[in-house]
Order: sequence, then C-alpha cells, then structure tokens
Amino acid sequence: IKVHAWFNTYLIWSDSKPPKDSTHIYYTNPDFFETNYYGKSDINIDLNKIQSPSWEGLFLSPNNPDVNLYLLSLVKELFKEYPEIDGLHFDYIRFQDEIYGFNQKGVKIFEDKYQFNPKNIFRNIYNQKNGWSSSESDSIKNIWINFNCNNITNFIQSVKKHRDSLDLDIMISAAVKSNLINSRLVWFQNWSHWIENDIIDFVIPMNYTTNNNIFLENLKIIKNNIPLDSYKKKVIIGI
Repeated sequence: IKVHAWFNTYLIWSDSKPPKDSTHIYYTNPDFFETNYYGKSDINIDLNKIQSPSWEGLFLSPNNPDVNLYLLSLVKELFKEYPEIDGLHFDYIRFQDEIYGFNQKGVKIFEDKYQFNPKNIFRNIYNQKNGWSSSESDSIKNIWINFNCNNITNFIQSVKKHRDSLDLDIMISAAVKSNLINSRLVWFQNWSHWIENDIIDFVIPMNYTTNNNIFLENLKIIKNNIPLDSYKKKVIIGI
C-alpha cells in the first residue's frame, strides 16, 4: 500500500455555515478569495442561503501571489512533518470556470504588466468593428488565458522545487479535467504542459461521464495532443 496525501488546493470551504474557528483563513484573509467577472468575491457569498446545484464552495484566487505562498507554506509543513508519505495529490487545482480570475490584487498585477484591463476581453472590445483582426483578438485572449494558467503552473513548480531541494521521494500528482482542451480554456489547468515538462509526476483526468462517446472523445484528445511516452507514463484515467 502506498499513501498519497490528498490536498484540497484552491477550494477552501464548502459547508452551509461559516467556519467556527476565528483564526480560519475565511476571517483572516478575505483578500485571498476569488472574484468573478461581475465583481462578486466568494468571501461575500451568504453561506446560509441555498446555493445552485453546481456550486462547489468558496475558492481562493490562484492570481493572488500571496495565496500561492500560503499554500506553499502548507506543503512545506506537510513535507516536514510527514516525509515518509509516498505522494502529494492536488485536487481542485484550478479556477471555478472562465468567468473567474478577477481577484483585486491579481487584476492589478495583470494590468501593471500588460497595460489593459482583462475585463475588456469579456466586453468584446477587441473585435473587427474596433479595428482588431481575429488573430489579434485571439492573441489578446491568450494573454489572459496564459496568465491564469501560469499562476497555477508556477505554484506546482515551486512545490516540485522545494521537494527536490529536500531530496524527498514523494510523487506529485493532480486531479484534472478530462477534456484536455477545455481544461486549459475554461479551468486554466494546462496539465499537458505539466507532464510534458516534468513539472508533475502524473495526472488523473476525471473522465466522469455515463456517455461513452464523450468518454472516448476525451481519451482521443489526450492521445492526439500528448506524445505517447508522456501520456503512457504520466496519465492515469479516473473513470
């Protein structure tokens, strides 16, 4: 038997009541929480009200660098206290979906670097009517997508770097969305990049569907987009 520690990454709370512990990050760091395109932060969600069936819980923002430093500190504690574990498995290592990523600090970092507000992409400002070609519009969108993806990728790289510095024999893995293309575009999980560049030891695509055609299509996309050696050694399908 091998034991891999299961780590809830950006999903921080999913109960119908707020935490009782006053030192919980829910109370101490409201600026850590994710914000959607409409300006609503997860910290402002009324947990006492019934949420939608698709609601998963409150998320921290991958675009806030303080969040990733906080998560890295938890990983360091785990490695220090439990160096004999066989693996560390990241779950919910993603955004909620494509309308998220607008944490205040994260947006400021993006604007300072790229000199435009990412909300303009959703406002469809970069279109042919305003003098932008379709390729230019796609390039602008990709800047935002890559920004989101890279913040998660950089976190995993920091975990790997710390593990290697301690010379620990602990495998790093993640649960990922099974459609390789949508995983990057909707949840900003660029997991093909993770395995092809040895940033992570293996991934478990959550191929959870009762539709056989969808199940097989997800496998086909993986096969067509990832080199054989990489996906045979580093992709374990969750069914």
